[in-house]
Amino acid sequence: MQERRITKRTTASLAGYAILLGIGFLQYFLLSGINNTCEILKPYGMFVTSIREGGVADKWVWIVKDFSEGQFYGGFFAGLGLILGGLAAWRLDVRKSRLRGFDIVYGLNIWPWILASQVLAIVFSIFCLRYLELIDGVRFTWLPTFLLLVGAPQAVLCVYGPSWRNLVTGVLLASFLSVPIANFVNAGILIPMGMPGTIANYFALALSITLTLQVCKLAPWIEKVRHPVIAENRRTLSAQQQYELLKSPMFLIRRTLADFTDCYFYGNEWPALFLIMGGIVDWLVNHEHGMCGAKVFPAILLSQLVSGGLGVFLYGRKHIENGWYPTYVPIVSIAPFCVLTFGTSLHVVLFASILGGLIGAPFADLLNRNLAEDLHGVIPNVLAMGLCTMTVIAVMRALPWF
Repeated sequence: MQERRITKRTTASLAGYAILLGIGFLQYFLLSGINNTCEILKPYGMFVTSIREGGVADKWVWIVKDFSEGQFYGGFFAGLGLILGGLAAWRLDVRKSRLRGFDIVYGLNIWPWILASQVLAIVFSIFCLRYLELIDGVRFTWLPTFLLLVGAPQAVLCVYGPSWRNLVTGVLLASFLSVPIANFVNAGILIPMGMPGTIANYFALALSITLTLQVCKLAPWIEKVRHPVIAENRRTLSAQQQYELLKSPMFLIRRTLADFTDCYFYGNEWPALFLIMGGIVDWLVNHEHGMCGAKVFPAILLSQLVSGGLGVFLYGRKHIENGWYPTYVPIVSIAPFCVLTFGTSLHVVLFASILGGLIGAPFADLLNRNLAEDLHGVIPNVLAMGLCTMTVIAVMRALPWF
């Protein structure tokens, strides 16, 4: 019998996407009616006031919550969940467990180094550079210190390999570049254009990662180190087996979950599950705690499941053909950003999510073509996030329904 081949018209499992949609709408309607304000987790306004008054404990809470800012959650338990889930995924990966899921950090076996770069960068920026002192409650009520967890330090380790020189160089350069660039682009370019200023985060990431990698290319102390990749033990699949994998509902669900953590260079289902569960706990404990007190978590999670699932449904075959594809783009940019901009109504969530799921991954892939060898694919990906988000916001502003 002739094998069925994956073609340009092949999509992932519609049943898997339907399951994701069901989960998304269920949590949206259930959680939207819960409005607890237990002060086990401080409301964001009180939390920021404590930091401005010098609260050291709350600065550590800020560090943990930053591990979920990339997904627009900004909650303590969500951030803690991502870290613990990453640890679980790494241990399963090292042991070659059949439960390990997608290879964490692209199979490079450097998750402890990635986590070290994230912790060192955020601690240095807050306790040495004292960025949080810029929060004045008027001009700045929030700062994008999370950029240090999703950008240059991690890209340096992926491109040049794990070593203390590479680690420290990436941490220091990113700490001095990322937040100042984001604040400049925010106040000097995007706000005068009439765009939400925090879109600047994507362009700041692209610029700071590019500058950092170019410095590393010229720095005499930076050398490429071999990644300690774990010996591959997965069978090479035939075309028929690849087709069956793509058509499995679990492939779409697992790939969508893994996309939730790609911005942190994890790319695995376990930290995503822990992250989402932590976000739900944050919401149940105090709905004014996460995402700067915006009270939008159920709508953001729904938008991510709709847009991410659609991207994998349409372009999942690219993950099999190429080994990876930037379907994570709308999950951490277009869809949740439009919810923050236009509100939590279902028509906002669905329009932004569907449009984002359609254009996010292909546009990022287009920008990735002909990328210089000494750069990292995250650069065109974050550029795509910024440009696509601005485009969708402009479209929605031009329509009378939003």
